[in-house]
Amino acid sequence: MANIKGIPISDTPWGLILIWRRKMEGSDNSSDTVALSLAPSEVIAWCVIFGVEALVAITSNVATIAIFLTNKRIRAQTSILLVNLAVADLLVATVPIPGWVYFFGAQANLWADSTHLAGHITYSALDIGGAFASVTNHGCIAVERLIATLLPFKYRSSKRIITTQLIIVVWMCAVCIPVVTLVGFHVLHSNMVAFFVWMPFLTVLLLVITVSYSILLGRMKWLARNLHDHEGTEQRNHRFTVTALMVTVVSLLAWLPFMIMSAINLVAQTISHDVRLVSMVKLLHFFNSICSIFIYWFRIPNFKAAAYALVFRRHGMEQPERHRALFQSRRSNSCRDTATTAL
Repeated sequence: MANIKGIPISDTPWGLILIWRRKMEGSDNSSDTVALSLAPSEVIAWCVIFGVEALVAITSNVATIAIFLTNKRIRAQTSILLVNLAVADLLVATVPIPGWVYFFGAQANLWADSTHLAGHITYSALDIGGAFASVTNHGCIAVERLIATLLPFKYRSSKRIITTQLIIVVWMCAVCIPVVTLVGFHVLHSNMVAFFVWMPFLTVLLLVITVSYSILLGRMKWLARNLHDHEGTEQRNHRFTVTALMVTVVSLLAWLPFMIMSAINLVAQTISHDVRLVSMVKLLHFFNSICSIFIYWFRIPNFKAAAYALVFRRHGMEQPERHRALFQSRRSNSCRDTATTAL
């Protein structure tokens, strides 16, 4: 059996620092860690699973960014905030997921942990920052949709300014929350700082998302009941609003279980964890960085055709006739909608 040296009571990103600190301080207190064991084959299997998840997340988010940046029509029909979301998810895929594999394997004695405190702090900062950048972006998309729906003329005239401000908010949160969390842990030596930062922030964020989409869905229902002939632009806005809501709901369902587990353990540090449970919840947590592209594939017009075009053009191959015809058909329909709106 491969012994997991010490799974911290709070197996969170900063919990990895707890492992390091307890080893350096020579703490063998059984109340601080939970001694668990897994078969070497199972440890390797978990590492492979997380590795595959990282590879899929990197590939899907790079593809998403490329599709949005190379297709102006898709950007016009959606929002540049989706590109920002893909960047945040790509950050999670390139550092936190591989880092989790490294620390998990090191704790199981598959390899030596050669990192130092600075490395653990950097990993934790990127892990926390990437996670909060992703979830904050969903809140900003909800706010953008609300502005675009309730104040369409202001949104169209100031779209670039609004999206720029929302992107700044996303990355300010992605920087400030990890800094405050790690200062609380290392300087103030308190886990409760993280609790009193994370929980109010998540509560406000969920409230913003809930209120925004409730208003948007209510307005869409009213328009569907009273205005049977919507403009093409209005229909596209409604479709994208539903798409954004679907992405947000799926992402939060994947993201929140691990955060709830972390919050409970920040307060009650006497809960023991099974390594398999933590691994499954963390696997779901990282799935947040993958799920978006599957929804885009079926919900965003031209996305599938643009993906095929990108792949076949990249490899110098002929795009299948069916997808090329689909792309051209949707392109002509989009042009007709634009012309009708202009008239």
